[in-house]
This record gives sequence, structure tokens and C-alpha cells, in this order.
Amino acid sequence: MDCCNHQCEACHKHKERTPEEMKALINRLNRIEGQVRGIRGMLEKDAYCVDILVQVAAANSALNSFSKELLAQHFPEDFLDIIIGGEDVQTPKPSPEGLLLAIRQLHATKAETLYIGDSTVDAETAQKAGVDFAGITHGMTTAEELKKYPHKKIMSSLEELLEREPLPAAAPPKNISVRRIALLLLLLAAFAALFCFLLLI
Repeated sequence: MDCCNHQCEACHKHKERTPEEMKALINRLNRIEGQVRGIRGMLEKDAYCVDILVQVAAANSALNSFSKELLAQHFPEDFLDIIIGGEDVQTPKPSPEGLLLAIRQLHATKAETLYIGDSTVDAETAQKAGVDFAGITHGMTTAEELKKYPHKKIMSSLEELLEREPLPAAAPPKNISVRRIALLLLLLAAFAALFCFLLLI
């Protein structure tokens, strides 16, 4: 289903920004655009690969800073502990390199980690890293596609993470035969008689 053909609210969310916020973001984007144009110019002039990669790393860093500034407008300053970007790893997802780096930097363990993603690439990343996965259907991937991978939960919103799973139904009481009850009563009576006999000795 293409949500944009159904005029859903999620497709038309807006964020009101102050003129100062807008100016800062536009300035960052202008610098990034200039860097990308510079990289293209270097490529067209057959520049040395290492020199191009240096500029690519600079552009990635600028994009990371842009992302952090956007996030800062939505969350408190200390809301996020770390951000792992493309410049921090050698291999992209579904390689678990970035996820394992985040786990190390957070001084966490795999057993303590729940990786949340909206694509089969994310699900595969969690599987390769050996951590639990929860799928969210915010992207183009369907719940059925995500369910093909090991998962703890598939949800349509992050709020569902806070919902408690229903407790398993209690097992029905076992049927105890009358013969077993009678046998137990006889044993108790025998123990009581033995106890009384010992007291009288």
C-alpha cells in the first residue's frame, strides 16, 4: 500500500522552525552541496582516489552534523548517547559492524540489546550481530516480510514497545482420581497412627 495515495496524516506532518533554525540548516545544506559539487569536479578531472575519499569523508561528516542538528530540534541535548554514521564503519548494513560498534561504545552486551529497524536489511543486520530484533512498519517493508526473520515483535509504532504482552493462560488443574485421594488419606492416617504409637512408648 502506498500511503501517499491515501492522504494519511503521517505523509503530511510539518515541523515549525524559527528563522534562526531554518537559516542554520540551510547554511549547512549549502556547504554540503558545495562539497558534493567539489567531489564531482574532482572525479571529472581524474583526481587521485585518496584525495576524493578525503572529501567524501568530509561530506559525510557534514551530513552527520546536519542530522544531529535536526535531531537537536526534536529531542533534549542528552537524549541520544551516540550516533553511528557511514563514516564510522568500513562496511554498511547488513554487515553488523556499525551495530557491534554501538554496543561496544555503550558498554552493553548482546543480551541487553534490542535492535529496532524497518527493513529486511535491518533484520539481517540484527541476525548477523546475534542480537534481538524488533521490526517496525514505518518504511516500505511489510510486516509479512519482516516476520521471515527472527524477531521479538513486529509493530506499526514505537508505542507498541511499551505494551505488555498478555500473560499465558493458566494451565487447567490436573484431574486427580478418587483412588489417589483415598491412597493419600490412608498414608496420612498411617503416619498419624505411627506418631501416636511413638508418643505412647
